[in-house]
Amino acid sequence: MQELVSLFAFVYGAAIASFLDVVSERAVNHGPLTGRSHCPACGKKLLWWELVPIFSWLWLLGKCSQCRVLIPQRHLFEELGLGLLFGFSAWQIISDSSGAGEFTLLFFVLISFSGLALAFFADFRFYIIPDSAWITAVVGATGLVALRAFDVIEQRLLPPAFSQAGLGILLAVVFLAVFAMVSRGAWMGWGDVKLAVALGALVGYPLILFSLAFSFILGAFVGLALVMLRAKTLKQTIPFGPFLIIPPVVMYFVPEIWLRNLLAFFLFSN
Repeated sequence: MQELVSLFAFVYGAAIASFLDVVSERAVNHGPLTGRSHCPACGKKLLWWELVPIFSWLWLLGKCSQCRVLIPQRHLFEELGLGLLFGFSAWQIISDSSGAGEFTLLFFVLISFSGLALAFFADFRFYIIPDSAWITAVVGATGLVALRAFDVIEQRLLPPAFSQAGLGILLAVVFLAVFAMVSRGAWMGWGDVKLAVALGALVGYPLILFSLAFSFILGAFVGLALVMLRAKTLKQTIPFGPFLIIPPVVMYFVPEIWLRNLLAFFLFSN
């Protein structure tokens, strides 16, 4: 059962990635979410076989079937990446002896990751985080916290308890809001502050402190690397949302004993 559920989650994640890429673009451009997908170069409406995640890009060799304009590689990487994330999530949570609690846990994990993926895609391309992204992630995180609160799943560090989630939200929002206000949006956007609600709820206190610290370290490292490679200048900005998203997602896959040792090292009791 574990293999079957993981395969289904992989296929579902790839399909969701394709959908979220369209949602991010139309949300930023205030376009309708309905309507057929089409080639941005020649306007050809895509047929069903041109919309199969991963397979279509490979079958078409990364080109439009009509005008042969290159299809951005990001489509392949997004579909493959989110598919692997969803599949690995299922592999971690579901076993042959899993019951309704584990399947419900997986359901809310995938909702949370879907919202974070939308925020990642939109911020990476357009430097904006749609409200639909962080709200979706908050809905998923709330479900996860509720599962622990009502003992539907076994006690663990993640998802956090209600009190830890609330404190995590407060710390994350206040911390990022101070950056946004002091810099007047130059260092930190208000979309990042809204996203902090979801991140704080997902990992709670005190893990949100490490999540934010790793985000700033990762962002500084990548930013410095881009400057050294001359892909960016010191005056240019890079989207910070993706760096905020990566650490809390990774925490859901790190063995719990590692997280407990991390907390113990910094004298946090849990």
